[in-house]
Amino acid sequence: MLTSDTTTPCPADSYAHMKRVGLSAAAILFLPLLAHAQTAPTDQTVGQLETVATFNGPMPTGVTVSHTNRIFVNFPRWGDDVPFTVAEIIAGKAVAYPNAEINNWPGRSMANPNAFADVQADQTHFVSVQSVVVDPMQRLWILDTGAPLLKNIVPGGPKLVCVDLATNTVVKTILLPPEVAGTNSYMNDVRFDLRVGETGPQDPTSAIGSRPVPDPRTPPHDPKFPVAQRSPGVIDASAPAIRGTAYITDSSSQGPNAIIVVDLATGRSMRRLNQHVSTQSEPGFLMFAEGQPVYQTLPGHPAEPVLFAADGIAISADGSELFYCPINSTKLYAVSTRFLRDRSKSDADVAGTVRIATGKMPSDGLESDAAGNVYMTDPVTNSIHRFSPSTGLTETLAHDPRLLWPDTMSLSDDGYLYVTANQLHRQPTMHNGQDLRQKPYQLFRIKVQAKPVRLM
Repeated sequence: MLTSDTTTPCPADSYAHMKRVGLSAAAILFLPLLAHAQTAPTDQTVGQLETVATFNGPMPTGVTVSHTNRIFVNFPRWGDDVPFTVAEIIAGKAVAYPNAEINNWPGRSMANPNAFADVQADQTHFVSVQSVVVDPMQRLWILDTGAPLLKNIVPGGPKLVCVDLATNTVVKTILLPPEVAGTNSYMNDVRFDLRVGETGPQDPTSAIGSRPVPDPRTPPHDPKFPVAQRSPGVIDASAPAIRGTAYITDSSSQGPNAIIVVDLATGRSMRRLNQHVSTQSEPGFLMFAEGQPVYQTLPGHPAEPVLFAADGIAISADGSELFYCPINSTKLYAVSTRFLRDRSKSDADVAGTVRIATGKMPSDGLESDAAGNVYMTDPVTNSIHRFSPSTGLTETLAHDPRLLWPDTMSLSDDGYLYVTANQLHRQPTMHNGQDLRQKPYQLFRIKVQAKPVRLM
C-alpha cells in the first residue's frame, strides 16, 4: 500500500465539503465554467524583439545594416512631410544621409509634386526613396522610385545611387530609363550580386543609363529587350572599377509588374517577367491586417482591395536564384538569376525557370542568409517567418502585436535581423481619409544567429 505525508481529497470528498458550506449542486457544477472564463487562453507572443529606434516623423519603409553595424533607413514621400528621404541612425536619431542637400528635392514643396519637371534636379536629388541596401563592398545603394505620392514618376527620377560608406560620397548614379521604369512604375526593393556583370569605372560626376526624355511615356526602342545605353559623361579614370548586377522589383499598383535587371558597370537595364503571373497580385486576393480587410478608399471612388504586387526580394546564398513575391500572394517564387541576366534568353525561357518555393502568408519584405534560409514578414499576423529550402519547412521567429505591418528586413553580421514596423495599413488612403497611425513607428531587431549573404 502506497502512503504519502499529504492526502488529496477525492472528488466525492470535495463535493461533500462544498455541500457542507452551503453551495448548491447547480453552483458546484458551474464552478469549472467560472474558472475557465477567468483563465481563457490568449494569443502568445513568439521571439524577443528589441527596440532599436523610434520615429516620430514620417513613416519608414527600408532598413539596412553595414558590416560595422551602421544603420540606414528611408522614408518615402507618400504624403507625410519628409524633409529627408534617406537617413542614418546616429545615437538613436535619424540624420539626413549622405547630406541634407541631396535629400532636399525641390519638388517636395509643391502642391502637386508629381508635376515637377526639372530633369536635372530629379537626377541629382533623392525624389522618394523606397529601399536602401548595403552591398558586400560596404557601399550603400539607394533605390529612388522617382514617384512621389505613389503616383506617376517624374522624368529622371527613378535611379540607383551608390554611396561609398568610407567617404560618405556618391560614387555612381544609374538612371532607369522610361522603357524600364515607365510612367506608372514603382521600383520597390533591390538585391545585388557583385560577382557577375561587366566591369567599368565608378562615375561620380555623371549619371549613366539613358538620358531622360521630355515625355517619360516614350515607347521602348526594343520591346523585347529594352536596353539603356550609357550616356556621354566625364569619367573619373582614377576611380576604382565597379562590377555587379542588381535585381529590382517593380510593384506598381497602376502599371505592369516585373523584375528589373541592372548591370552596375554599364548602367544597362531591362525588364524581366513583365506581367508574369508570379509578379502580379493573385486575382481576387483580399489583404487583411489586424483582423480587418485592407481597402483603398479614395475620395470620389468606391472602395477597392489594395493591390500589392511584386515587392519582397531576396537572393539565394549561392546567387543562383532570386526569391520574390507579390504581397497579395500565397506563394514564394524563385527564378534563375543566370536566365534573368542573359539577354540571349527569351522571356519564355526566363519564365520557364520560375518555380514555387513554398506557400506563405502575405509578405512585404524578404531577406536571406548564408545558410540558404529565406525570411518573410507577415503583416496579417504581425509575424516574421523563416523558410528552409533544404527541409521545405517554415518556422515562426517572431509574433508580436507591436509588429504592426512589418515591412523591410536586414540581416547584420552579428546575427541580428532588423525590421521596420510602419503601420502601413493604417494610412488615410485606406480609411476614408482618417489617419489611424499612432507614432512612434518602430525599428526592431531579433537575434537569429545567422549570417547575411555577401556575393562578391
